[in-house]
Amino acid sequence: MSKIPSQWYIEVDKPSKGFFAAIDEVYVVKKTKFQQCQLVHSPAHGKVLILDGRVQSTELDEGEYHEYTVQPAMLSHPNPESVLVIGGGEGASAREVLKHKSVRRLVMVDIDRDAVLFCKKYLPEWHRGAFDDRRMKLVFADARKYVERTREKFDVVIVDLSEPVSDGPAVFCYTREFYDAIRRRLNPGGLVAVQTDVVSIDWCEFYPHLYKTLRHVYGAAGSVAFFLSCINCMWSSTVCGAPADLNLAVFSNLDVDFLARRRRVPLRFYDTIMHRRISAMPKYVRRSQADPAAKILTDKNINTIARKLSINQ
Repeated sequence: MSKIPSQWYIEVDKPSKGFFAAIDEVYVVKKTKFQQCQLVHSPAHGKVLILDGRVQSTELDEGEYHEYTVQPAMLSHPNPESVLVIGGGEGASAREVLKHKSVRRLVMVDIDRDAVLFCKKYLPEWHRGAFDDRRMKLVFADARKYVERTREKFDVVIVDLSEPVSDGPAVFCYTREFYDAIRRRLNPGGLVAVQTDVVSIDWCEFYPHLYKTLRHVYGAAGSVAFFLSCINCMWSSTVCGAPADLNLAVFSNLDVDFLARRRRVPLRFYDTIMHRRISAMPKYVRRSQADPAAKILTDKNINTIARKLSINQ
């Protein structure tokens, strides 16, 4: 009979739902100016990064998350040379971008210097040396202010931020005003990829608002949905662009195998078959995309909506 572990990580998503995982080692705990960082080991998931009491990434499935979040946009762009990553403190989104030899410059912006250095030190399996790549420039700054002030333009922008917590540091990076500022920083033909929250059948509350906002700002938006074992739910990311630059019929039939082979991009999880699977959104998600009650997220209403969602969880 197996020995029952003495330590458990428990995360409650809703009053009636949550998940738990055994923990057999706590590696390190660090408090930064913005959040608490914990790195633990789970027999089921390997290394687990926990920020402010919520799982952010695990050794088991971070590869799936980052490939499905980054590569649809990178492979949909004909020749990505300049890329901006917003958030992504583990360095894994940067890792996925830097697989593309066409990339000449990558700017990664994160507000929490200590958290990024924490990840650089303790999560080499995630970044795999991305922080030391000469093509990469690391900027420690408020992403909203950076995007509004920079004059640099980009072929692809990856927005890999934590969930929008009411009054939190990232909450104003989920609004029409922020996405419009990103749009102005795109080169012609530029694309944006955004992590767009949970799309489980019993928990799809923020996604309709976010999807409506992205469609409003960019004109075209194609989502993918995939299961993440570490949080026991369906997660989503969305590629956005002008309709002339993001043909959704082409996107849904993206030949990932051909493009990855031609560009010599190594992929562990993402391929043509998987793209067709994750871009075929469930019917309840497609209905939520047309939900008349969904609101365009703005600087004025984002805290109210985020607060309501946090109360429901």
